Amino acid sequence: KYNLMSSENRLRADPYLYNWSRNLRFSSDVALVPDNMDQLRKIVTDPQYSCLKVIGTRHCFNFIADTYQNKPIGKKNAHISLEKFTDATVSREGPFPTIKMQPGLTFSKLIEVVDSHGLAIENLPSLPHLNVVGSLLTATHGSGHKFKILVDNIEEFEMMFANGQVKSFQKGKSPYFKHYLLTFGGIGIITSVTLRLEEGFNVSKSIFQ
Repeated sequence: KYNLMSSENRLRADPYLYNWSRNLRFSSDVALVPDNMDQLRKIVTDPQYSCLKVIGTRHCFNFIADTYQNKPIGKKNAHISLEKFTDATVSREGPFPTIKMQPGLTFSKLIEVVDSHGLAIENLPSLPHLNVVGSLLTATHGSGHKFKILVDNIEEFEMMFANGQVKSFQKGKSPYFKHYLLTFGGIGIITSVTLRLEEGFNVSKSIFQ
């Protein structure tokens, strides 16, 4: 079975009970940590759960990441952590290099993988500990007025819907490609994203006093 963490254990084990700064306490009944896609599908289609929300690195300033506090009698609300979904594959096929990654990676881990292949991501947020997919779904940006938000680097993504079905969406081919991305996870669970990469480069910083 997937790892089901009770409220008592969560008080001791954390980190699923609070946001990153510990100023918000989530109201979900359990935190679920699936090992694979089959376990995730069982959670999503389990009728005992009234509301499911995925949490990443919990860098949230309000209760938008929390589950609904009101629920039908006999039902549970749960948070899902995809921290064990950390596979990543780099490809140099096609017009530009890409990386297909699961949603458990942070930017710091992603950069390690990309840099080991002599590649880079066009732009990055200032906080390397953020979850990549969570940042993309919330329209996170990098630095520089010439760059678009980070989600622009997505070439393809896979999403699991409430019935457990997984569908793939490709940029320029799939209807509503952009609409499905900036939904804060409200339509489905992103199970993989393919990001556009480029050749590695160096960045310098000068400080004048």
